[in-house]
Amino acid sequence: MTCSALDRVLRAAAGITAAFVVMALVGSANAADMPIKAVPMKAPFAPSFSWTGFYAGVHAGWGFNDPAGTSTATGAGITGLTAQHNLDSNGPLFGGHAGYNWQINPRLVIGIEGDITGTGIKTSSAQTPLCSASNPQCAPGQPINGGVMTMSQEVNWLASIRGRLGTTWGPGLIYVTGGAAWANVDSKAATGDAGFNCSSPGGGCSYAATGNATRSGFVVGAGYETALAGNWTVRAEYLYYSFGGETLTAAGTPQTSCGGGLAPPCITTSTFPDLNIHTVRAGLTYKLGQPAGAPFAAFAPRTAAAARSWTGFYAGLDAGWGWGNSTGTSIVSVPGDQNAMIAEHDLGNNGPLFGGHLGYNWQIDPRWVAGIEGDITGTGIKVSSAQTPVCPRDTCGPAPGRPVPGALMSLSQEVNWLASIRGRLGVTFGPGMLYATGGVAWANVDYKSNLGDGAYLCDLPGCGFQSASNTTKTGWVAGGGYETALIGNWTVRAEYLYYSFDGETLTAAATTAAACTGAGYASCTATSTFSDLKIHTARAGVSYRF
Repeated sequence: MTCSALDRVLRAAAGITAAFVVMALVGSANAADMPIKAVPMKAPFAPSFSWTGFYAGVHAGWGFNDPAGTSTATGAGITGLTAQHNLDSNGPLFGGHAGYNWQINPRLVIGIEGDITGTGIKTSSAQTPLCSASNPQCAPGQPINGGVMTMSQEVNWLASIRGRLGTTWGPGLIYVTGGAAWANVDSKAATGDAGFNCSSPGGGCSYAATGNATRSGFVVGAGYETALAGNWTVRAEYLYYSFGGETLTAAGTPQTSCGGGLAPPCITTSTFPDLNIHTVRAGLTYKLGQPAGAPFAAFAPRTAAAARSWTGFYAGLDAGWGWGNSTGTSIVSVPGDQNAMIAEHDLGNNGPLFGGHLGYNWQIDPRWVAGIEGDITGTGIKVSSAQTPVCPRDTCGPAPGRPVPGALMSLSQEVNWLASIRGRLGVTFGPGMLYATGGVAWANVDYKSNLGDGAYLCDLPGCGFQSASNTTKTGWVAGGGYETALIGNWTVRAEYLYYSFDGETLTAAATTAAACTGAGYASCTATSTFSDLKIHTARAGVSYRF
């Protein structure tokens, strides 16, 4: 799974249902002196499923949006630099819901539902700014190689309280829903100005701004829910969320250096547009209280006399959360000094998971089960970091180790999907199976870096360094879990998996290399190193054995 249209449009599968039949015969009757042939009579129909009652459940799916952002640097009321950002984002969803339904009549159902959903919907963008038409110091549209403008946005969770109105359709309920919604969002922006709106020498200015806000908005959507067995139902639904945007404004650091031909102070403004999120998700729900109808025959539990066998093919879905704690290092080098400017990055990351699995089990004996399983999982595990570098030696003048405010170094890492082929070895334990698993794994990862040198090692207008890669890494995975029968051929599981992959190094030549000769240095280069990728995952799954 990649960050393409296929990622952004994840199709959630609707639940599978089956019909049920109740059959009976009434015994015969006898008269006093002569037998009378028994009269066959139809048994009354079993009551149909009733939707009335409280319920609670879990859901998983995918969310996506396609906004754009704008960064501007302004001095003396004149917009000097500007950058446009593609903030297209997507990621998995995992959460819970609860509510109450009233079945008004055999056809209509109304209800109210609340939900909260953790999301992996994140995005980051690092762009070299352009000179605006109102800036007297550079040509309109000229790239400012020594400047880097970054924006990032992360939707931590979504919540809503919604009404539902449905009509019975076949064995299930087709419904529309809408109400109030909330989103908790982290927004970050940073800008390194390579001296155009700032005094030089002195390296220009840097700007950083952050915000965390719980935004209010609305949500509308529709779905289909159908009875599964007993009190269980499954659903598939689409929800559209809409929230307002956000603007972050930062003062220059330090403001007094932001002259550069324009009166101080310099400020940057980063505008995040309205946040409109599309989600598709599937859910499993349990209705509290006694079921109103008999379970569907296709999903009826086995008799007690039938001992469960794990042997056979199976397939299912899983959802959960993944996290890691990587680090990164950005270095600008010149001949004779391989660490002229350096920045350290904390790349701790996390996000939801959603995927599918299939495999085959062999029950060797009543206690032991061996098997093989393959899976693929879309992830929302993303991280970005923008840091002002330091000059560790005397390259930057009389104060080694000082921050370089005119430079900004950014790294980003995004795990698009994980896949594995694993062996499983389990032992029956209670009503289920306790198992260990391990094998070969793959991860598709996007790496990006963008380094702007604010004229410390480069002649004005400074140097810009950009590099990126998309790679599918091979590694290994190991873990364990517990799986137990749910009903019929259905099982549920909970498992932990640990993935390990090598790191990545990106190296970019300066653009334009010929400009990177400040203070007599030859051309500059930049190297960004990402540490080994270690991912912990905890996930739950449901499987069907064929």
